[in-house]
Amino acid sequence: MKTIHVNKSLVAALAVTALLTPMLVLGAIMQAGEEVIISKGNDVADNLYVAGGNISINSSVSGDLYTAGGNVLLTETITEDVVVAGGSITILGDVGDDVRVAGGQVLIAGNVGGE
Repeated sequence: MKTIHVNKSLVAALAVTALLTPMLVLGAIMQAGEEVIISKGNDVADNLYVAGGNISINSSVSGDLYTAGGNVLLTETITEDVVVAGGSITILGDVGDDVRVAGGQVLIAGNVGGE
């Protein structure tokens, strides 16, 4: 049986590119940085794109959420799709549509309306 070696840097670059490409076509909100925190009460009424080392989204998002980071925490409702790539991913809030996740440790504790 053959062993396939995957270049982790290439996979990460492709994941970030896939996550951020829709932003070129659609109007949306983008946040990036080593630590990105969206506090409770700062609800987002559009699609949200976030990249960073530590990401904590504690407010609801009324559109799609695309995010990539080392540690990702989602605590509130996301109305549409969620696409996440990261090392440790925790989704505690409900997701109205589909969830697509690639990560080392993944916990989904909220309800998912789609797939």
